[in-house]
Amino acid sequence: MFRKLMLVAMIFAYALGHAQTTATSKLSDSYLSNLEVFDPRYPGDVEVTYLVEKAAFYDENLQLIPAQLVQDYRLNADYSIDKMYIDDQKFVKVVVYRKSTSSEKIAKQKTLNQLEAKDPNDFRGTYPKPFQITDMNGKVYTPESLRGKVVVINYWFIGCAPCEKEMPMLNQLVEKYEDKDVIFLALTPDKKEQVAKFLKKKDFDFNIIPDASQMITDYNVTGFPTHMLIDKKLVIQYLGLLPEKLVYDKLDEAIGMLLAN
Repeated sequence: MFRKLMLVAMIFAYALGHAQTTATSKLSDSYLSNLEVFDPRYPGDVEVTYLVEKAAFYDENLQLIPAQLVQDYRLNADYSIDKMYIDDQKFVKVVVYRKSTSSEKIAKQKTLNQLEAKDPNDFRGTYPKPFQITDMNGKVYTPESLRGKVVVINYWFIGCAPCEKEMPMLNQLVEKYEDKDVIFLALTPDKKEQVAKFLKKKDFDFNIIPDASQMITDYNVTGFPTHMLIDKKLVIQYLGLLPEKLVYDKLDEAIGMLLAN
């Protein structure tokens, strides 16, 4: 937890060009006119959501960083974020990098080393952290309300192409286990109004939880779509990414095993 700053980083390098298609090659005042400057070093009480796929990246000369080079800045201690620009929904839309100071370089390298060593399945075999989340229909979920059910959680967000691509397969799972003790939850950092608009164009049959940045942060979700499986005794059995071609088969197999136990 970065105080009030909620950072959700996307690791799909091939998807980084999506947000940059509408960005200008040179950062200008007109491009920033509808955005608010934000300094991540001093977030104060401002809560922002940082999704890499939804941001455009610029260097210290305010030139657009090509999509294929963004990772070289994000995962390199030689560069640090100078400032961000956020929209009225508090989503980071623009990130400006500069050369790191000596102290920033040391701190960032330490963070990068920690992230590299972190295994998302460190959560496997543990109980979920306390939470209270509400779906699009106003239904509230807590760990205790899910006890006795197999819980399938999908972490996604609007604009995530791999997320949308697997939705038909996830819908098939919902249909197959409709009368079983299985709860399907889809957590997104997007706002309720944005999700409602999205669902008018796209079918997604999970119980969708908007404004879920906190749980995304709590479980160190850094790639989308990520899947989590919780058994009937409230023990986390899996947290991680799945190859697109195996999503249905792997989840179907796991759900069947967890229902049997």
